Amino acid sequence: MIAVVVSPTILAYNGGVSSQDLEYDCGGSCHKAVSTSTITIAASNVTPEPGGHVTLWVNVSGGEASDSPLGVMIVSSTSTSDSQPSVDGWTIVADPGGSTSFNYYEIESYTGSCSFMWELTAPTAVGLHMLYAREMHGDGGMYAKDSAGLPFTVTVYTDDGGDDGGDDDGTDTNIPTIVITSPSNAETVKGNVTVSVFVDSDDPIVSASLSIGRTLVSEKTAPPFEWFIDTTNLTEGGHVFTVSVTDSTGDTVTDEVVVFVDNESEVVSMLEWLVTMLGGTVAIISISGIMIVGALYLRKRMIARRVR
Repeated sequence: MIAVVVSPTILAYNGGVSSQDLEYDCGGSCHKAVSTSTITIAASNVTPEPGGHVTLWVNVSGGEASDSPLGVMIVSSTSTSDSQPSVDGWTIVADPGGSTSFNYYEIESYTGSCSFMWELTAPTAVGLHMLYAREMHGDGGMYAKDSAGLPFTVTVYTDDGGDDGGDDDGTDTNIPTIVITSPSNAETVKGNVTVSVFVDSDDPIVSASLSIGRTLVSEKTAPPFEWFIDTTNLTEGGHVFTVSVTDSTGDTVTDEVVVFVDNESEVVSMLEWLVTMLGGTVAIISISGIMIVGALYLRKRMIARRVR
C-alpha cells in the first residue's frame, strides 16, 4: 500500500474511509513510522467455548492524526499474509459498522480518541488463539501502532449431571457462582473505582483475587470481596477486570468485565473550568479598574469646577 500526502487531506488506507478485509501489513509499503498513540484491546470473554460468542473492543487515543481518517484492523497474527482472523477459525459476526463483517474498519474523522467494537465467534479448535489490533493514520507521514496480543483459551466445559452435590464417582459438583456487580461490563470509569462481587457457594470460599489484565492486584481470604482501584494508575483505554474465587474443595470460578478508563476528559474539563473562571476573574478586575479610573476622573473634574 502506498500513500502520498499531496494536500491537507490525510489518508489512512488507499484513499481513506474504506472498510474492508485486509492482511496485517496492508501491502508492506506504508505506515512505517511508529505512532505515539495508545492502542489497547480487550474482550468480554478470554476463555470461550468452541464457537462461543466474544465481544472485542479496541481503543485508540492520542497520536499524530487529527481531524483525518483513521483505520483499525484486528488480525490473528502479525505476519504479512494469512493474518485475517478467519484463518485461525474466528468468524466476524459484525464489525464496528454493525451491518458488515470486515476485519479493517475506518472512520472519516479522528479527533484524538475513539473506540471500535467487533462481535465474533471463537474458533472451534480447543487451545490457545491470539488476536491483535493495529491502527493506522497519517498527518504528514504514515504512522501505525500495534496493540499487545490478547490470548484466548478455547475451552470445553463439561457437566457431569450430578444433582445431589456429587456424582457416583465422588466428584464434587457444588461449583460456586460469582458475578462482578460493580463496575458493569463496558462501563467507562475514572478516578477511584470499587470492584465488588457477589459469591454464592455451598462450600466456604478460601480465596478471592482480582487481576487487571495479567497483573494480580491482590488476593483476599475472607469477605467482603471488594477492591478499591485508583484508575489514574492505569493507562487510558480498555482493561479486563477478572475476579477468581476458590472454595474449600478446590473449585475455582471466574468472572470478568471490560472497563474503559477515561481520566483525560475530566482533566480537560477541569482545565476548561479553570480557564473560564480565570477569564471571568480577569474580566471582573478589568471592569472594576475601569470603574475606579472613571470615578477618579469624575471626582477630579468636580474638584476643578469648585476651584473655579
